[in-house]
Amino acid sequence: MKKIFKYVPVILGLMMVMSSCTDDDETTPADAASTPSVSYTVGTTSNLASYDLTTGSTATTITINVQKTGTGKDIDVISISQSGANVTTGFVLTTSTESYDFSAGSDVTIKNDDDESFVGSGSFNITSNVGTTTYTIKATDKDGVSTSKSFDIVVADPVTAFTSTNNGTIYHIGGSLKGSWNLSADSAEASNTMATGTILSNLDMAGAAFTGQIALSDTLSFTKAAVSFDYANATVTSTEAALNASTNSVSVVNNPAIGDVYFIRNQTGIIALKVTGFDASDNTCNCGNTGKLTFEYKK
Repeated sequence: MKKIFKYVPVILGLMMVMSSCTDDDETTPADAASTPSVSYTVGTTSNLASYDLTTGSTATTITINVQKTGTGKDIDVISISQSGANVTTGFVLTTSTESYDFSAGSDVTIKNDDDESFVGSGSFNITSNVGTTTYTIKATDKDGVSTSKSFDIVVADPVTAFTSTNNGTIYHIGGSLKGSWNLSADSAEASNTMATGTILSNLDMAGAAFTGQIALSDTLSFTKAAVSFDYANATVTSTEAALNASTNSVSVVNNPAIGDVYFIRNQTGIIALKVTGFDASDNTCNCGNTGKLTFEYKK
């Protein structure tokens, strides 16, 4: 018996060591739950903060992609809110097996066949109105963990470029050189009464100093552009917008200055004209009525 008791402490010690090792082997740290991942594609481009479209564009495809990640639970609900210029009724996204209507902007329950990997697409006419529409996607998993992403679709009128840029010159109308310019035919004219089209003419009297005073044929008028107008990069679209915003319209320009820009709307469209030169003493005509005005115009 004494021999048995002698070995009891050793046996107990071995049992405690074995028990400790077994506990260590069975304990594994639990991974923290991950939030759902949310991404999106508009047309063929993914995850931009803003997308630019023009009015009258064809239907645009929007694809929403929500994935469970890590040890996170399956996707429970998804909402897509819309606000702005082109809110769409019937905002339906279709997966490979189901269709979901997100028009109301409230939570939509995701069915079992889509709750681990939701990829829904729809094609929408969202360019009727000029302005910005904001879309916010919110995905919530079955742990109640949510992720949100937002993007804008910005719709503008299509930009129309000018088709030509030309240069013109008029001299003192009382001199021996031509004092009118045909903005339609892009050529000098002897006067504003002998040609068809939009004719720009000097009005200074013979014997009087050259002031560069000009008028247009067919009772057309000039609209002076604001100093901030970007003539160098002007388009029909930007000129039209600037003309519509201005109330500075006159039938005669009395003192054109270098750098001044004028808009002219005629029967065929719109013209942006910039004064590029003014020389009251120019005597190219070798005559008594001196003076020259030069300009560039886009149409």
